[in-house]
Amino acid sequence: MMGGFLFNRGFLFNKGSGGESPSNAEAFAESPTPSVNAAPNGGKVATFLDMAFAVEAAGNTTESLRRLFKSAVQIMGADFGLLFGWEESQLEWSLIAQFGIPGGFRRGTPVLQRFQSLAGIVKIHGSCIFSSNLSKDPRFSEQLIRRLQIETYAGTVLEIDRKTVGTLSLAFKAPDALTVEDQATFIAISKILGLLLSRLSDRTRVKPPKGVTDAISADPKMIGISQGLADTLLSNLHAMASEQMLCKKAIDQVVSIIGADGGYIAKFDEQRQRFFAVAHQGLSTPSLERFERQGIRPDGSVLGKIQKGEPLTLIGDGNSPLDPLFVGGEGWRTYVGTTLPVAKERWIIALFSATMMTEAAVMLTESAVWIGTAIEIAANHQLAATQIAALNQRQRINNEMASLPSLEPLLCMLVQTFVKVADVSHCSIFLLDPYRKVLYGAAALNTQIDAIRKMEFRPWEQTLVPLAAARRQAIVSENAPEDPRVGKTWKEAFKSQSLLAVPLVMPHRVVGVLVLDETRCFKQFLQEDIEGIVTLAETAVVAIDRALCNKLTLERTQRLRLLATGLNRREQTLRGRTKTVYNDISRDLSNLPAPPPTEPAHLESVPPSPPDPSNPSMGNSSGEAPQDKPALVDLQPKIESTKIESIEGHLARIRKKMETHMTELQTALPPTAELVSRLQSYLDAYRKQARLQVQFTPKNIPKRLPGGLDALLYQIAHEALRNVAQHATARSIVITLQKQAGPGRVNLSITDDGKGFAMHQSSIWPIDIHAGTGLLWIREAVEGVGGTFWLDSTPLRGTCLSVTVPLQMASN
Repeated sequence: MMGGFLFNRGFLFNKGSGGESPSNAEAFAESPTPSVNAAPNGGKVATFLDMAFAVEAAGNTTESLRRLFKSAVQIMGADFGLLFGWEESQLEWSLIAQFGIPGGFRRGTPVLQRFQSLAGIVKIHGSCIFSSNLSKDPRFSEQLIRRLQIETYAGTVLEIDRKTVGTLSLAFKAPDALTVEDQATFIAISKILGLLLSRLSDRTRVKPPKGVTDAISADPKMIGISQGLADTLLSNLHAMASEQMLCKKAIDQVVSIIGADGGYIAKFDEQRQRFFAVAHQGLSTPSLERFERQGIRPDGSVLGKIQKGEPLTLIGDGNSPLDPLFVGGEGWRTYVGTTLPVAKERWIIALFSATMMTEAAVMLTESAVWIGTAIEIAANHQLAATQIAALNQRQRINNEMASLPSLEPLLCMLVQTFVKVADVSHCSIFLLDPYRKVLYGAAALNTQIDAIRKMEFRPWEQTLVPLAAARRQAIVSENAPEDPRVGKTWKEAFKSQSLLAVPLVMPHRVVGVLVLDETRCFKQFLQEDIEGIVTLAETAVVAIDRALCNKLTLERTQRLRLLATGLNRREQTLRGRTKTVYNDISRDLSNLPAPPPTEPAHLESVPPSPPDPSNPSMGNSSGEAPQDKPALVDLQPKIESTKIESIEGHLARIRKKMETHMTELQTALPPTAELVSRLQSYLDAYRKQARLQVQFTPKNIPKRLPGGLDALLYQIAHEALRNVAQHATARSIVITLQKQAGPGRVNLSITDDGKGFAMHQSSIWPIDIHAGTGLLWIREAVEGVGGTFWLDSTPLRGTCLSVTVPLQMASN
């Protein structure tokens, strides 16, 4: 028989002189479960394995299996547990053991369907389920387990050789009761429990190959093989540093126990569709080089027959060895191989010998069960260790990010962290500017920072960075020089060999893109590496978004302070100019010429007196007779006309000064005025005053806009045109005012052909933000009503200002 005494610890290595192992079935049945509260998780697996040895020694009955299940519940600290077996003949689940159910189930009574359905849920949703909040998990809706006030649930399908033998369910009242290590321990315990359950139901009994008698299966040597191998592998999993070390230990143990000349354990690479040796012993140098470098295809080799699932034994005729090309080596007369029961992967173990080994097939098949179980448990422990390391790393990075609220130091720290984690040459971060709609270079290593900051990508470009942002998934380029998605500019700047672009995504928007760059060699980014980087990027994007919010808050605070200072300065300037205009007008009024004097009316009736001949002094010095002087009545109209013209000139200059000053002060739209007609009137005066060509095009603008938007748009246009007149040195201006289709928005666009100015690469703002307060006021006013502000300028190429305000939000 193959079923009995397979766990008897120490049978092979610590066997007494009589050759019999001590039976501890009675002691196990009566003794309490050992305390494992203080043991680490690796110790919990070893403790459970000791109990499994005792169960096997007791005969592996249903009652002993129930005791083992109870021990598993206590080791895990669960509040509730169910162990179901699968009846293949009846296609239904049968309850084997229970724990923690109020009232329990009597033997022989049917189990409630809502409890039986737990096994089906685990079977449908995957081989293993962990739920940290069962009350809100949709997979367990309308389940009776919810009434037990359960928060944490762990369930797994018990499988042997891809055949279902049962399910194990454990539940806890506390939320998040299972750590990553606890989950790995649960999986390891379920593997051991599944083996015992399969042996109890006699489903995994292996029939000896043709030519091998059943008497071989009762050989104590074969029993010792399973006992020693299970003890060596499962009891020392915590000491196995890697999968390769575990396989090396297993192949050395099996070769030594069975007495073969050598052997190997191979794993199938799904990507390359070949088997590669993980551990080996006794392979010739040519075979080893082929196995490790090139691999072996299943087609046309002995591995192809083995992977079908049946144990394979090849025995030579005693005179000539087996075909070396077929079995993968030279000089072998016996070749035995079988698959390892590892879930979701294909593994093969094979032994070879230059002599005859008729009983090796049964021995190897029995050993393969424990080797496959050990590989699965080790893989789960390795995954748990990796996840724990990733959690610790994320915690450390979170602590570092929390201490760096500013954006620039945070990005610098993240770049250095990702270079170390991914083991690449360079790392850069591109952030999305929501106003300019571009991805701009924000951070990189010192050797690349200048080049990265000069780069910008538009969302519609078909290159690596914008594609990752648009698809919201990581994009790999393992051969960057030949990949058209990389782009010519990037290739020339960085000489990249392999690239990985990871989007930095918040729930409803893209924040930026992380780019990992390998320039030393062509790098293959493994799927698990990409998943780790994506997970780390999910943590980093939260900190980046927080730092961006802090930066925007600081920038807006600075803008508001500048705006307040500028408005105060502008108010003082306007007051000073008002005072100056007032003084000028007062001075002009005081300098008006005096009105002409009023002459007596009787002078007009007095004729001029004739010259007196007796008075020579009345004549001129030349002795000539004095000429007649014009009468005052003839000069009076000319004097009055000249003075009136002078007064009118003074008044005209005073009026012009007052009109100019009132135009500058007039920024508010009168309540009864229409926006378009008022803008037309203002632009007529603006053309004459600024001496600019102004083209104004209104489209679909109603007479009145809701919420005071007409007054706001008028003030924005007035402020923008004042800036153009003072700073732009422009010759022409194009103004468009139109109502957009859709939800109802009004857009005002003002474009000039002036000298323009330089802008920040990472924002829609001039480099010299202190130049004035007009743009500050416009942006704050537009964003205050839920609108968008857009500014674009290039030195010597003019400036474009565009604002869009929503009608509905302004109305509300």
